[in-house]
Order: sequence, then C-alpha cells, then structure tokens
Amino acid sequence: MSSQVSPRNMASESLHSRQNKADTFVVSIPDDANGNQLFLKRLNEIYSPALKLLKLFGAYYGQTNLKHLECTPTSPRGKQIFSKIYCGLMISLLCLDCVMAVSGIFTSGAEFVFLMFTLIKLMIVICGITSLAFLPLTTTRRSRFEQYLRSLITNSKGINFNFVRKKSRKGFIVICLLYVPIVTFAVIGDQKLDLGLTCCKPWSEWFGFRVIAQLSTIIGSAVWLLSMYFFYLTCRILVECFDGLYKRMSSLPPLSADFPSLKMEHHKLCEVVELADKMLAPLLLGVVALYIPMLCISFYNSVIFREDLKLMALAADISWCFIAAGVLAIVLFFGSKVSEKIHSFQKILQTLPVSTAEEAKVLLFLLDLQGEPKGLSIGGLLVISKSTSLAIAGMIVSYFTVLLSLPR
Repeated sequence: MSSQVSPRNMASESLHSRQNKADTFVVSIPDDANGNQLFLKRLNEIYSPALKLLKLFGAYYGQTNLKHLECTPTSPRGKQIFSKIYCGLMISLLCLDCVMAVSGIFTSGAEFVFLMFTLIKLMIVICGITSLAFLPLTTTRRSRFEQYLRSLITNSKGINFNFVRKKSRKGFIVICLLYVPIVTFAVIGDQKLDLGLTCCKPWSEWFGFRVIAQLSTIIGSAVWLLSMYFFYLTCRILVECFDGLYKRMSSLPPLSADFPSLKMEHHKLCEVVELADKMLAPLLLGVVALYIPMLCISFYNSVIFREDLKLMALAADISWCFIAAGVLAIVLFFGSKVSEKIHSFQKILQTLPVSTAEEAKVLLFLLDLQGEPKGLSIGGLLVISKSTSLAIAGMIVSYFTVLLSLPR
C-alpha cells in the first residue's frame, strides 16, 4: 500500500511546487510597477524643471509632472485653454519680433546686422513652435514627447539615471549663467548704443514696439536656451540607455544563450531613438540650416573690419560667431554620440565568444549595423554621425580659408 500511495504523494508535491512557482511569478508584478514608478521619478527630476520653465515662458502647455504618465491626467480643461492662449500670445510676440528683424534688412541700411538678427529671431520662433507642437503632455492627444517617454519606460529596464541627473543639474546651471549675459548684452545694446530692432522706421515711431522687442528678447532667449537644454538631456538619456545595455553584456555568459534577447533589447532601444528623432528632427534642421550661415556671416563681419564699424557691433559679431559655433558643436557632438553608441554594439559583438550555431545570426546582425546609419537626424534627411560632423566642419573651415585669402 505504501508503494501505491507514494506516487500520489509525489504528484501532489510536484503540483504544489508548480503552484508555488506560479504564485511567485504573480507576486513579481508589483515589483515591476514599483520599478516603473522609480523610473518615472528619475525622468521627472531630469525633464520637469525644463518643462516648467518652458511653460513659464509660453513655449509649453499641459502637464509638467511626468508622474501623471502612470495614470490618467485630470487637468481642468479651462486651465489648459488659458495656458494655450498664453502660449499663443507669447509666440505671437516672438513672430512679431522676427518680422521687425526682417523689415530692418531693407530699411535700416545695416543689412548684415539685421540679417544676423533675422537668423537669431527665426531660430527662436522655430524653438517655440516645435516645443508647442511636439512636447505637451495632455489628455486630448499623445504628443511625440509622450510617445518617446512611454517607449523609454517600456524598453529601458534597469537603467540608472543618477549620472544623467547630475549632468542635468550642471547643464541647468550653465544655461542660467548664459541667460543673464545674453539678455544684459541685448538690453544694453538697444538702450545705450541703439543696436536693436527698433532703431529704424516704422518701429522707432512708437515706444510700445521697443517694449515688445525687449520683452521678446527676454522670452526668446529663455526658449532658445531651454530647447538646446532639452536636446542635451535627451541625448544624455539615450547614451545612458545603451551604456546600461553594454554594461550588462560585459557580465553575461557566452553569447550563444543570450544573443536573441540582446538583439531584441538593442532593437527596442533603437525604436526609442527613432521616436526621439521624430521629436527633435525639426529643431535640429533649424539649428543646422540657420547657424551655419550665421557662423559664416558673423565671421565675415569680424574679419573684414571696417572703419565705420562700431566697437559694440564688432563685439556683437564676435559673440554671435562664438554662439553659433558653440551650438553647432553641441548638436553635432551629442548627436554623433548617440549614433556612436548605437553602432558600438557591433564592436562589442566582435569581442564576445560565439557558438557555431549562432555565427550566421551574428553575421547578419553585424551587416545590418554596418548598413544605413542610425541615430538622431537633421530634419529626417541626414543622420548625425562622426562622418556627418566632420563633413560639416570641413565645409565651414574651407569657407573660412577662402574668406581669409580674399583681398580686403
């Protein structure tokens, strides 16, 4: 009898063990939910300060707290309408400021100076419009920023953003330090040296236009700096995601058992980059299309010094030259960094041991990585990579060389 009962006992014990395993699996779900909450908290600490300031300066409406992504936002509809009206008013001021700069090219007699003003003001308008079009977190529609955030939360597990958070604080301090002298220089140039948009007709006939120009400078400078800061934060986050994947790869056993999962995780992170690219591509197109001419024109004005050129105007040309060069360098450097991290997977795979059964799969994946470049793009037309950055830098340097060789 005992020999007949023991198989039943063994069966009941195995059934009991399977139930325990199932129970253990079910209990692990809240841990994942807690992980998502912590992940959102870290993202909120990185992005929320920039969103709040963009909202203050009229380039953003909607939720500024990313923790609302885990539940349905309950923002009052009337409050959103008021915020949209405020944003529309601020963008209208920036557009009027741009119109004033364009008209000055034809009426002021200082074509180069007002051409520089036009490029600067047009870039500010692009920053404001792209922020309003792609960033707001609302209940009515899912913006490109929200699509990027949800994909980041879903596909970036176990990433530690403490390093990015520290860098975000340092970056925030830098833009604050830049904002003060930029606004101060613009106000002094307008008030003391008559180096502003209202120095020519019809804008000089009414004092209100000068007030509008000063207000637009204060608002526009903040929107421009915050847009560049937003790009910087996104690049830092994307780079950290791939760094986290590669750190886990370095501690894994031989590749044969984990290659499909690693390939899938890399593919998901590439999808996150694609969504970030859809959000940032119009802004990057504006930066490259406007700041390359701005850099060339300001360098020309700085090198070809004329006797009738005021010292303050020369200082403005040199400042614009450094600003354009700095912004282009930041965009190309961090954009190239993202592309480099995506394709670093290729170098890491070549160093890992691969079984004979997996060699064909790894080879096909390496060929895919060697193909079309992946990363953030300039308006969806050209991916920012090291080769792209070197080509743009070479084009600018060649222009400078030709300019310096011309007789003065």
